[in-house]
Amino acid sequence: MPFDGTNAESHMIENVKALNKDGNYANALIALEEVNNKDRYYYYEAAKTALGLKNYDVTIDNINKVLAMKADWVGACGIKVAALNHLRKFDGIAPALIDLINNSAKATNRESSFASIFNELLDYKVPGILIMLDAVLEYYRFKLGADDFYNFYKGIVNSNTGQLRLASSNFNSVTNLESFGRHSTGAASFNFGENLDEILNRNEARQLTPIKFSKKKIPASTYDTVMLASCDNGYFETFIELLISSISSKLERKVFHIHVINPSKRTLAKCSEIARKYHFFNFSHEVNPSAQKLEFACSRFIRLEEFLHVYKKDVVVCDMDSCFIQDFDVDVLLRDRDIAVKVDNKCKLHFYPWRQFIASFVVFKYNPTTLRFTKDLSKFLTYFVDRKDRDYWYVDQTALFCLLEQHAERHNLGYRLIERTSHIVLVPNAKSESKKEFVERMLETV
Repeated sequence: MPFDGTNAESHMIENVKALNKDGNYANALIALEEVNNKDRYYYYEAAKTALGLKNYDVTIDNINKVLAMKADWVGACGIKVAALNHLRKFDGIAPALIDLINNSAKATNRESSFASIFNELLDYKVPGILIMLDAVLEYYRFKLGADDFYNFYKGIVNSNTGQLRLASSNFNSVTNLESFGRHSTGAASFNFGENLDEILNRNEARQLTPIKFSKKKIPASTYDTVMLASCDNGYFETFIELLISSISSKLERKVFHIHVINPSKRTLAKCSEIARKYHFFNFSHEVNPSAQKLEFACSRFIRLEEFLHVYKKDVVVCDMDSCFIQDFDVDVLLRDRDIAVKVDNKCKLHFYPWRQFIASFVVFKYNPTTLRFTKDLSKFLTYFVDRKDRDYWYVDQTALFCLLEQHAERHNLGYRLIERTSHIVLVPNAKSESKKEFVERMLETV
């Protein structure tokens, strides 16, 4: 984007921009003093510098000058909203968004750029944020129409306020989810009510390949709970040592069953070796040459009903990249409910429903209500695994979110949310370490 003024002035602003990007706000402030041409680019960078230095009133003064020159600059509005949030001047946020909407009729990248503001806003601790966004979205629809942006974020609001049928309709109306980034892909598999019925009642569902169980039999009297994980060869080799070590040292009266898809001879031999060494370990596998990454990720839920029938015990579905640090009692976790699922209300974009339920730790009571649920869970997941028309990431979490609500409504299923499991199990934090680093670090502690 060209800058007003001389090439020298433009170079100065580029220097300020680079300093802001690096978080070097003190030097950016000094560099700004050398700029004579006070155009909108100057005030925009000055606002970013002030925001970085936590001078929020100065931020708003500068950004208001930008918006006076270019009222449809979405990035400028985003900075203003951030400053208002820091100042806790929440009443000013909606008017700022309304002004942007009023001036954005001709904006060409409106949907994707507006999304960046709304995603940030969803992570702010704004009182009544969903009510505010709902009102702003309706004004957006009045001025600019019910486009993909409106339908996507209306779906987010509706799914968080119990209006799941409307949310399903909203998400199914979005034509280009990719414009909202990879975290939006859960909307592609979000279905509730009649939309969900169509998936579950279809007649063309494929038959799953047979499971081949090991010959080992573990006496039912020796355990109360089954820990279930599934994987391919790669995940098996990376995580099996840590997972087995943590379970053997921390957990009691629990069977660990691992289901491997398309295992190599080496993996099967290793499973047999572990089964001989540890009384609590058992395994199975399937041969499915057409399986892809998404099926590997969902297999533990797709196959869950079968394992409940085999063991006739409560089952805890966990991830292969888990390290157990403390024992637990499933009855305490369930509290007389049928299912208990981990949630994360602090992660980024936690208002996205498929980021609320965490599929790495889910407890299932062995009873008819749960078996009915897991049958539908398998149908839901295989439907999207088989479509292969897009990347349905988060589908396991979307499935849990939608099916738990529908079964609670129709089949009297009871479930509860577990807000903290870090005292029981740890998993890698992708922001701070690789999976390999996590394994190496945790092996030193178990």
